[in-house]
Amino acid sequence: MYYMYLGPTFQVPIPPETMRTKIKNRNKEISLIDGDINIIKDPGLTEIRFKILLPNSSYPFNQSILNKSGRAAEYLDQLEILKQSQDPFRFIVVRMTDGGRLLNMDNIQCTLEDYTIDEDAREGYDFYVDIELKQYREWGAKKITIDKDGNGNTVAKTESTRSTIGHAGCPGIVAAKEGDTLQTICLKNFGMKLAYSNLPIVKKLNKIAVPAILATGQKIQMYKTKINKDGIPGGVLY
Repeated sequence: MYYMYLGPTFQVPIPPETMRTKIKNRNKEISLIDGDINIIKDPGLTEIRFKILLPNSSYPFNQSILNKSGRAAEYLDQLEILKQSQDPFRFIVVRMTDGGRLLNMDNIQCTLEDYTIDEDAREGYDFYVDIELKQYREWGAKKITIDKDGNGNTVAKTESTRSTIGHAGCPGIVAAKEGDTLQTICLKNFGMKLAYSNLPIVKKLNKIAVPAILATGQKIQMYKTKINKDGIPGGVLY
């Protein structure tokens, strides 16, 4: 048996029967007068592909630890957040024997490249999703700022020009723009790590039936304030 995770909150409920990992080749073959030679280069980015079942029924073989009662729509929300975030995440596969002995574990920084959703009425109410991941390698230019310290000495500070999504503050009300979904609004205002956990709360707070369908200009309340005994807002409930 094995357990599979896409980021910190998405555990694949029913691991796939098969998974294909492709190690990309970047070697370059050059033809010379006396024959061909092969220029050896570092391997390319690893590509991973598998197909998963997202259940709308309870199954005894559901291995989810994080969300045993989760249904397909919740997992599809998480996939959209992973895709819309344009941020890498950890793809983790833990392989174990039936007796619980650890065999090996993969832990790769990845991006969600593509996913395809299939429905088949003959198969019941479940969804099947083909997922393609690609290995992610850190990169980014550095911005250098030259300044003087308190003693008049020249100092240089560097900062990466590549940033990740995440916001310390979140407005109480957000107006939906054309093309917005509740998933993208939560992503923009909470950041990827908190978007999924806040999505069902915002959905319930605004009584939204279909998170993927919002009217342009629709006002979305992002949180409700907690009122203390004196009637004064004393914090935020997420």
